[in-house]
Order: sequence, then structure tokens, then C-alpha cells
Amino acid sequence: MTGRIVRRRAVARAARVIARTLGVLAGAALVGGGCTGAETGGWSGVVRDSAGIALIENTDAGLWRAGDAWAVTKAVVIGDAGDPSGNPPVELGNVTGVAVLSDGRIAVLDAQAAQVHVFAPDGTALLTFGRSGRGPGELTDDADALWAEPGDTLVLVDMGTMAISRFLADGTFVRAVRMPVEGGFTYNWKGDGRGLAYHNARQFRGRMADTLETIEVRDAGGAHVRTVARYGARDALRGDASGLRLTLFAPETRWTVDRDSGGVWMGDTHSYRLLHHAPDGRIDRIVSKPYTARPVNAADRAFYIDAMVRLWQTRVGASMRPQLRDATSFHETMPAFVDVRAGPAGTLWVQPFRGVADMPPAERETFDPERDLGGPDWDVFDGRGRYLGRVTLPPRFTPYVFCGSTLYGVARDAYDVQRVLRLELRRADGEAIDG
Repeated sequence: MTGRIVRRRAVARAARVIARTLGVLAGAALVGGGCTGAETGGWSGVVRDSAGIALIENTDAGLWRAGDAWAVTKAVVIGDAGDPSGNPPVELGNVTGVAVLSDGRIAVLDAQAAQVHVFAPDGTALLTFGRSGRGPGELTDDADALWAEPGDTLVLVDMGTMAISRFLADGTFVRAVRMPVEGGFTYNWKGDGRGLAYHNARQFRGRMADTLETIEVRDAGGAHVRTVARYGARDALRGDASGLRLTLFAPETRWTVDRDSGGVWMGDTHSYRLLHHAPDGRIDRIVSKPYTARPVNAADRAFYIDAMVRLWQTRVGASMRPQLRDATSFHETMPAFVDVRAGPAGTLWVQPFRGVADMPPAERETFDPERDLGGPDWDVFDGRGRYLGRVTLPPRFTPYVFCGSTLYGVARDAYDVQRVLRLELRRADGEAIDG
């Protein structure tokens, strides 16, 4: 009996590793705000109406003119200088969440250390709280989301204990609630910064063959508020009597909270079409941009399999690795994009997929299939869905939270050492970004 339990846990952990690689457990709570920017003219797309749904069809030409484009003008490393007592800089192992409090303090969730670090607005380390364990107020290395609610309460999601915990900004544990199970397996939790939590719920029929996926909204007490989207679940990760089946680059659904409306933006990674669901679940806008599918060739397969094997060596037990390798196959084509986030001034940010042929040689050597499927360039759309242009972020940078025109995220160097960065965004002409 004990052997079967240990094996089940090993399989479950392997599934979580694969799921993170595919992005289905990526729970970064990225909150945007503000209103749509002013008209700048020159848009070359078309808006059509289809049964009350606005179809915004963009071209590859962005709306930004010279001087309008946004760029990173300043990058500040958070926690690099230690604290006033002379302690050394904080070393981060695996950052899975970043939150910004009302006074500018920055909270960083390090799942590897099972701790939350709090920094002053200038990046000085203030305090650290949390410990490893499965009891109240304790964290596991599967803690994978962090955000701030009104009143500066920190919300922490731990997939290892299937619990949502709340802490005060000084580290005081408030309470924990179990994740709901009535709607199926819940994951990919995101906060809206206003006291509501959004998450996926996936329903199974006795095995990992999935049937229905929904995006649910819950209040601070865990009570169900509404269902904001329903769609067919994807099959990148499946299981049957013979074990797991993994299809790399299989179509997946990516989504982000539209903080302004309370709805969500979502899209199929193999079709550059983003659907906007209103809070009541209605689709009221569909934004598209031209995309030509690229086939997965033999060189691609060899590169990505090698990268997956390297990942499994650090995340999965040795007995599971041959099974995972044998169970892995590829979709016929590459994705169009890998991530979507809500940005400042009502914007929508989409990270295009970057194939191995487009990577600089140095980045191929350090490629991480869990984090590096997208490059530093992000397509930016305004609040109406019109394509503005591209913003280039630092290499190997993962954005977590916008506060107006300030972006907080995590950058990794060639040795995979992580640093939290605060990036300032401004227009190319030096003017501030509203929102």
C-alpha cells in the first residue's frame, strides 16, 4: 500500500512539472489598470460586427508612430543591496509570485525556500516570513501564486496543499481555505487586486481525459461569484491505463483578467485570436492579428526533447524519466503565442512564440522549456483591441505585476540566478505613459 501511495505522489509531481512546462499551472497574478490611451490615428485594421460581437482585425502594421512607442527606460534590481542591518543580498531560488503593496513595498514568493520576502520601494530587504511544511501558515515548494488584496493582505496559492492562505504584510498568518473541489480540479489562480480570485476548473471522467474547462470567480471567503468562461479542455497532457501522454506544443488556452471590466481575455495558442469575455460570460470582442503556422521539424524535435530531458533531471525522479521520454510527442505546428497579460492604460500584452531558429546561440545553451518559449518581444494592443506595436523587455524576463507604467518581474542570468526587477516604461519621446 505504501509503495502505491509513493508512486502516485511521484506521478502527480511529474504531472505538475509537465503542466508548468505547458503553462497550465502558471499562476502569475499580473494586474493592469488605467484607461485606454488617446487616439493617435493611422490604424490600418478593420472593425466588423458579427451578431453583436466586435471583430477587430489587425494588420502587422502597428498604430504607434515615431515617438509613441513604449520602451524600458530604467531597470532597478530589488533586494540586491541587502538590508540596513548589513545582511547580504537576498538569494532567490524559484520566484513564483510578486505583489506590490499600496505603499510601494514589494512582496516576493520564493517557492524553493518556502518563504515570502518583503522589500522597501527602493529595493531594500525588510523582512522574510514563511517556513516549509503542510500546516496552517506553512508553504510547500509547489506554492505558485501571490497577489495583494485591498488593505495589503497577501494572498498565497499553494498547489502542494491545495490551500489559499492569507497573510498580513508583516507576515502574520490570517487564515487558509481549501481550494473548492465541486467544479473539478482547480488551478491557475489569479487575483484581480480588488478582492476577487479567478481560476480554472477542469472536469475529468475518472481519468485525465478532460471534458470541460471553465474560468470561475470567487470572493475572499472562497464563495463562488460567477463563471466567466466555458470552453473545451485541451489535451496536451493526458493519461490512460499505460500512463501519461504528453504532446509538446499542443494547442492550449491562455487567459488574463481584464481588471477594468471584470471579464477575461483568452485565446488559443495556435490561433492569433483573443476573445474578450464580459463578466457575464458573453463574448463581446475578438481581436486578431496575422499569423502563419510554422511546422515542427526534426531539428526542433531534437532541441526541445533535449531541453525537456535536462528539466526532468532536476525536477523528476530517475525512475520516471524514461517513461516521460517515451510518452512525449509533438504537435504538427508551433504555437502563435505563449502568454497573454493585461497591461497599463487598458492595454493587452501578447508574447509571441519564439522558435529555436530565432534564438541567439547563447540563449540556446541556457534554454529552459518551462520559461523560455517566448522571447523578449511582446505585442501590445490598446483597450479597443487595435495593434499598437512591440515592446522589448530584458532577456529571460517574466513579468508579474504592473503598477501604472511600472512593471515588476523576474529576470534570470546565464546561470539561472534570479533577480526581481522594477522596470519603468515610457514613450520613446520621453513622455510618461498614462495609466
